[in-house]
Amino acid sequence: MTIDDLVSALRGIASDDWQASQQPVLLSRLPKKLAERLQGDYKLIPGFGSLKNFIKESSPDSGFRLVEHPTQRAKLGIVPTGIDFEFPIESDALPLVGLSKQDVEGFTRVLRSLTPDELRRVALPANLVVRLLDTK
Repeated sequence: MTIDDLVSALRGIASDDWQASQQPVLLSRLPKKLAERLQGDYKLIPGFGSLKNFIKESSPDSGFRLVEHPTQRAKLGIVPTGIDFEFPIESDALPLVGLSKQDVEGFTRVLRSLTPDELRRVALPANLVVRLLDTK
């Protein structure tokens, strides 16, 4: 098995999966797909490092490219070269539409009513605190 075999296998996997689902092949699924396609362990190729670095350093004419999620570091995949794909960004922020100053003051009263032990267990996302502080 050679580097060219690996490049060819990655190109085929990216192309086949894109045609089937219009989604990238996630990096976490590549080892199994490569084992099936190559009938061997790609890690035994001399000079081979990590799969992510190999994909990242592959030339644009290899037939595939790495796509990375902008906020989830572990979400990586490959798509065929020339495919314009970006992972969608899911907003997990809660909309605070209609939040009044009285609502914030009520929330503060509830927090003040908690015991010191209960307060130690309260965890609030920083983006929520910032939005609460911005409420007029």
